[in-house]
Amino acid sequence: MKRVSKKTAVFDLDGTIINSTHRTPNNADGTLDLKRYFENKTRESIFRDTLLPLADKMKQMYDSGQYHIVICTAREMDQDDFDFLDYHGIKYDEIYEGVMFVRSIIGRSQIHNTKPNS
Repeated sequence: MKRVSKKTAVFDLDGTIINSTHRTPNNADGTLDLKRYFENKTRESIFRDTLLPLADKMKQMYDSGQYHIVICTAREMDQDDFDFLDYHGIKYDEIYEGVMFVRSIIGRSQIHNTKPNS
């Protein structure tokens, strides 16, 4: 019997499948104000985030059984973040977050930096 391998699809959270702009304050120079960001990282604030249209595609891909869904995010996830994903039916096979995200990219030869043909 031939083994069928799944395609891998990688998604970020913020700005890709989740709109969290209401709780991502910027400094005057446009950089993220980390102090205020962490002050805004409450369960109430997280649950005011909304899903972006790509979240529906991600759900369809997971439900099809044809894709291995990976989330890569710079967020340091806490239980409220996982509860938000669960509440909205965001399913995945793997998640890489914060420092673990960077280490996973460096250590995985399957992920390549590809550029479109010029």
